[in-house]
Amino acid sequence: YVDEKSVDSNLLCHICTKPLKDPVCTSCDHSFGRACITKWLDEQGKTSCPMCNTTPITMQSLTRISGPLRNILDNIPVRCLLCEQSNIT
Repeated sequence: YVDEKSVDSNLLCHICTKPLKDPVCTSCDHSFGRACITKWLDEQGKTSCPMCNTTPITMQSLTRISGPLRNILDNIPVRCLLCEQSNIT
């Protein structure tokens, strides 16, 4: 991302603290990147939400975040690490 520090905190994964990538939402309304929550559930052997630690979650119970929020995430400018081109959305 061009300026990760300027990304709204509501658009960050609560596990890795990076902007959400392929975001999913729990029934308790917390959002995570799909890879992060998958690792949390599979590799860490956890069964509850990383934020509230009380709501049981499974991969099947996760839902995609809303379309408007996905659009906001898709419009965060990024910089290519290979060619250094920036302002890519």
